[in-house]
Amino acid sequence: MKLSEEMMEKLQLVRICKNCKVMKQDIVIWKKKRCMLCGSLTSKFVLPKEEKSKDGKKISRFPRVLNPADALQAQVIQMITDRARDFDCPGVVTSVTKGPVVTEFEFVPDKFVRVKKLKTINEDLALALSAIHPVEAVTIRRIPAKAAMGISVPNKERQEITFKSCLKNVIAHKDDMELPLNMGVTSDGTPYVEDLTRYPHMLIGGATGTGKSVFLNQILTSLLYVRTPKQLRLILVDPKTVELFPYKGLPHLLHDPVNTVWGCMDVMENAIQEMKRRTANLHVLKANNIKELNDRYKAEAAALKKAADGCKDADAKKTLLEKAQYTLDQQWPYWLLVIDEMAEIILEEKKEFIDRMASISQMARAAGISVIAATQRPSVDVLPGKIKTNFLGRASFKVPAQQDSKTILNFKGAETLLGKGDLFVVSPDKTGLQRIHVPNCTREDRDTMLKLSLEFGHENKVPADNLVSEQPVPAAKKNGGKDKVVVN
Repeated sequence: MKLSEEMMEKLQLVRICKNCKVMKQDIVIWKKKRCMLCGSLTSKFVLPKEEKSKDGKKISRFPRVLNPADALQAQVIQMITDRARDFDCPGVVTSVTKGPVVTEFEFVPDKFVRVKKLKTINEDLALALSAIHPVEAVTIRRIPAKAAMGISVPNKERQEITFKSCLKNVIAHKDDMELPLNMGVTSDGTPYVEDLTRYPHMLIGGATGTGKSVFLNQILTSLLYVRTPKQLRLILVDPKTVELFPYKGLPHLLHDPVNTVWGCMDVMENAIQEMKRRTANLHVLKANNIKELNDRYKAEAAALKKAADGCKDADAKKTLLEKAQYTLDQQWPYWLLVIDEMAEIILEEKKEFIDRMASISQMARAAGISVIAATQRPSVDVLPGKIKTNFLGRASFKVPAQQDSKTILNFKGAETLLGKGDLFVVSPDKTGLQRIHVPNCTREDRDTMLKLSLEFGHENKVPADNLVSEQPVPAAKKNGGKDKVVVN
C-alpha cells in the first residue's frame, strides 16, 4: 500500500539496515538506497517502536541524530536511553550539540520522572559509556528555558581553545561593554563575553591545577588589549608571588603587585577611601554611577568637536578641540582589584579582610570599583556569607567535593567537571549554570601583551608610597547658613 507524505511523517518512517539499532527520526528519502547511519546497502524500511507513557502520549525511542554518519554518536545515544530506562528514568534524546570539549545530549524524560532522580545516575552513565570510549565524568543538568535535561559527555578527541581565537570576540565588544571579560566559549562553541560591571564582582573557585590562574591571566590580558591606563587601573594581590608578578611595571597598575597580608590590607583601605571620594563626587555632580558620568563627559566632548568642525576660525577651532580633549580626560577610570589566593589572606587576618571586602563589595558598584577574587579552598570558613552575598558573578572549576560546589555556586555539579579550563558560571541575569571552556592563555600570549602595553608609557603610574585619589575630593564650606560644595 502506498502511503501519503502526511502518513509517512506521522508514522516517522526510517530507512535503516539490520545492524543499526539507532534510527533517524526524519521523513524518508526514497531515492537513497543506503542506511542513513552506517551507509550499508538496504531496501528495508522499519517503523520505530513506540511506547505509551502514563499520560497516554506516544514516545518515539529514536532520536534526531546530529550527524547520521557518526556511528559513535549513535552508540552513545543508545547507551544513554538504555541506562536511563534501567534506572527507571525513561526518556528520549531529541537533539545533539557537539562542542569543542563536550557533546550535550538533550534528553526529554517521561512525565513522571523526577529530575532529582535523573541527576543521580551520572556516575552510572559514565561507567556505561566508558565501554565505548574513555569518559572522565558525565554532567546532568537542567537546560534553562527548556523542558529538557542536558547530558554532557566528554568528546573522544578534545579540541584546544586558543587565546587568539577568542580575543577577537572581546575586541568586538570593546565599545558596547565597559569591562569586557573574555570568558571563553560555551559547550557548543559559541563565544561567551560578559561585562564585569554587570556583576560587578566575581568569585572564582576550584582545586589546584584546574585553570584558575590561567583564567585570571587571560582575563587581564584581554582587558589590556581593549583598555588604556586612562580607562582601567589595576590593583594586583598575589600571595604566591608567582602568577601576577610578571605584570610588574605595567602602566595600568596603581602600584606594584602586593604579596603580603598587610600590603593587601593597605590597598583595600585605599580602595575604600577612593570609593568614598567618588561617591561624594557623584552626589555633587548629580550622577547615579560612573557610567552615567563618563557618558556625560563623552556627550560634551562630542558637542565640542561638532562645534569645532563648523568653526572657520583656526584659533577658535583649536580652542574647541583642546576643550573637547580636556573634557574626555575628565572621565573616571575603572578600578579592578584582583586577588589570586584569597584563602591565604583570610587565614591570617580574617576579621579585617572580611570587613573591608564586605565594604567594597556592597558600596563600590556605583564608584566603578570591581573585585575578582580566586581561591582553591571554597569552603564555608574561607567564603562566609558576608562576602558571598555581594559576589553575584561566580565561577567554579573542578572541585573535589559536592559541598564545595554548593558553597561557591549554590548548585551541585562542579565536582563532575573535567578540569583544564572547564568551569561553571553563575550570572545574575541568567538562570542556572552556564558551562564555559576557558581558552589557554600561554606565557607567550601574556608576554606579547605586556610588551605592547609598555608602549603606553608610565605617565599615569602612581608610586606605591603615594596612593592618592585620581579624582577631586569635594570639600563643604558653610556660607551664610548654606552649605556650599567646592570641587577643587
